[in-house]
Amino acid sequence: AQASQPVLDKLNGGIARRMAIKQLNIPRAQFDALLSGRILQPMPGLGEITPYYARSDVILLLEKLTQERCIGDLPTDLVDIQTACRKLVCGAAEIVELIVRNQLDVIGQDKRAEGYLAVRLSVSELAGKLAGVGVECYTKAKLKQLLSINDPAVKYLIEAGYLSATASRNPVTRKAAAVVLPKDYALFLNQFIPAKRLAEM
Repeated sequence: AQASQPVLDKLNGGIARRMAIKQLNIPRAQFDALLSGRILQPMPGLGEITPYYARSDVILLLEKLTQERCIGDLPTDLVDIQTACRKLVCGAAEIVELIVRNQLDVIGQDKRAEGYLAVRLSVSELAGKLAGVGVECYTKAKLKQLLSINDPAVKYLIEAGYLSATASRNPVTRKAAAVVLPKDYALFLNQFIPAKRLAEM
């Protein structure tokens, strides 16, 4: 009985997955996305078959999601989190993390819904907060031009590990993109000379 007391204490302070989903009023797929993004984590030491979540963590997340920060008239581009994910080609965890870290100025609430499904966000503000391909990074198209090689050659250099690619996002389409950072490109040029440069020499 004494040995099992810590486990009982944890269980008494925790709620099952189904209850956590119900309390947040969040679709199961979106809940799983938050778990993958480590926005919410199961209570440790209780096994993986039936995970439990700290009630305090769930309540705190719900409070963060339902805070309203709109001053004056609501922007016309406010959408729910799921729609924002589709428009910006990103994951729910990326957006919720911005909310949890208090990095958004505009957060609205649809009074006809509750919890997660009631949250309304500005697409234009989110687009500026989410990481995109910076001007200092090299896309595959840019590398093709700089090195005077074709697409398969660029793909090979990245897949073989000669050029280190970093996952990012296209600033216009928001589609996933692989870019090469300037420092990684400089390391590549320290080891190799492009055939174009050899020909010029």
